[in-house]
Amino acid sequence: MKFKIILIFIIISVKLHSQCTIVSSCGYSVNLSIGKLAVVPSSTNCPFGFNYNISFSYSITVRGINTCYNSNIGIQPQIICGSHNNSYYTINVPAPTVGSPSTTTNFTGNLVTSSNPYIATATCNSATPANLNCNTQTLTMFGPNISGTFPCNIVALPIELVYFNSAVATDAIVLYWATANEINNDFFTIEKSIDAINFYELEKVKGNSNSLVTKFYSLTDTKPYAGINYYRLKQTDYNNQFTYSAIVSQEYQDAINFSVYPNPVMQGNSLSINLVENYNTPLYLMVYDNFGQLILHKTIDAATHNEIKLNDLQLAAGIYVIKLNTETKSSFLKLIIE
Repeated sequence: MKFKIILIFIIISVKLHSQCTIVSSCGYSVNLSIGKLAVVPSSTNCPFGFNYNISFSYSITVRGINTCYNSNIGIQPQIICGSHNNSYYTINVPAPTVGSPSTTTNFTGNLVTSSNPYIATATCNSATPANLNCNTQTLTMFGPNISGTFPCNIVALPIELVYFNSAVATDAIVLYWATANEINNDFFTIEKSIDAINFYELEKVKGNSNSLVTKFYSLTDTKPYAGINYYRLKQTDYNNQFTYSAIVSQEYQDAINFSVYPNPVMQGNSLSINLVENYNTPLYLMVYDNFGQLILHKTIDAATHNEIKLNDLQLAAGIYVIKLNTETKSSFLKLIIE
């Protein structure tokens, strides 16, 4: 008689979190955040004990410059549960390239530890990171001028962040986020940066204190920078303890207000581009055909007038797109040539 053995894995999670930042003398820093810890037992029937691993999510942010040498950064997280060291092999991420300006790169994923220790208790059906005393994380790291093992405490998260995103709106950037639950959540702070390094407070948003249901939040930045804007979410509880989200980036291009006359225009006739305001920097004029091919590119000094004349426009009949942009603004209009 043949028997089929089926192993059923029960994953019981608790909302724990750890965050460490290690700074290299080469000029960059590495931030490791782990969360969503859960016990992965080897069996659902454990009268004498069971082996287990810990599943976790991670977010790594490498920020700054590198003045030393090009290499990877090796990160080995170890989650300490009582006397057990639950470890993962190595997460490899690239260090900043030597000679490059300051950069910020993010890496995320989900992993399961590999050490598989044994615990002599019959609690495989109810084991959690909390009741297994998973309250410490150590971090072994090696890379350009980083080498060693560093301690990081694991704490219960006051919130479970579902997402933190951004979107472009009319003359603004909208930031929106949601929490799955909240414990003693006092308020959120939206922080903003132009370089992803130096942040300042944009605005505070009141939290929902204690909640076991999904809560939705949003905030509108009515004065975005032209170019890439960086944001992060800082959550503060009633004990003034706080945690940060990952950084999100959103590109924003301010508009150039202009019109084209006549439109449609007869083939071979002149065309006027009328600007609503003067510009103190050169304008770049580009014309694309209906297939997206660039067929005309001109640099125009529009600082002293509001009208750009295009005489004897030698384009075939059809539909075109006119693009005007400065270093920080851009706009498009459809042009029809008959």
